[in-house]
Amino acid sequence: MSDAKTIRENIARARIYLQRQDFAVAMRTLSVAMGQYAGMKAVGASRFEIEEAIRMALNDCNRQAKLREVLTPAGGSTPTQLRYVRGKEEMLARVFASLAISLEQAHRQQIREKEQQWLERRQRLSSKATEFLDGGELHKGLAFIRRVLEEYGNNDPDLHLTMAEYLRNADLVLDAAEILGQAIELFPKATALYAASIKWYAEIGKLDKAEIIFRRGIRQFGIHPRNLLAMARIYAEAGQRAKAVSLLYRLLQDHPDCEEAKTLLGQVEFR
Repeated sequence: MSDAKTIRENIARARIYLQRQDFAVAMRTLSVAMGQYAGMKAVGASRFEIEEAIRMALNDCNRQAKLREVLTPAGGSTPTQLRYVRGKEEMLARVFASLAISLEQAHRQQIREKEQQWLERRQRLSSKATEFLDGGELHKGLAFIRRVLEEYGNNDPDLHLTMAEYLRNADLVLDAAEILGQAIELFPKATALYAASIKWYAEIGKLDKAEIIFRRGIRQFGIHPRNLLAMARIYAEAGQRAKAVSLLYRLLQDHPDCEEAKTLLGQVEFR
């Protein structure tokens, strides 16, 4: 059985939640307090103090616009006033519990609606970007790509890759590679960003920038034979024979059975 001090503390805690506009938690806390009070027999000063605390909390509730919305009957315009009646504590506890459920449901619905609006806006901006790119208005398309990433890219490395691919398909290869280079600053562990950025920089002859991303990947992930082989291929295709051979020897030193490396080394040395 709860004592008067615990009940008053719960009511006081609920009033703090109301001030913070954490309404569902406030209602659940008041429901607990009412249930506690229903199970005890308070007399004298204890009863007066608890019931005064209840009335003050109810006044706080009745002043909150959000709670008035929930308390307004369907089709009505006047909200129901929360009132305390001695002996009806259990009923009031159920009312508070029901209000908490309604508020939680409304909050979840609000979150779903905001998420939907968020996704729809993102889709609209992305569609506008591809529309401009496909129509040859490259500067406008790039501007929309940057807008999408500014608004939606802070927690989504895949979005950066998708937007960069749109630019790559529109032959804006340098812009695509640079967007991925910037994305690596945000998502240093997203391996796909490194691979595409290196490939695209190399594709337009920006080997110096490809090397910077490659070295950063080595620092981030360590030496991996597939990465060494991929970079060696890039060097070979760019006519950088010495650099390709150096990487391949380095790879074969640790992985002497790598047939792809042996084949590529033979091709490069034969040239």
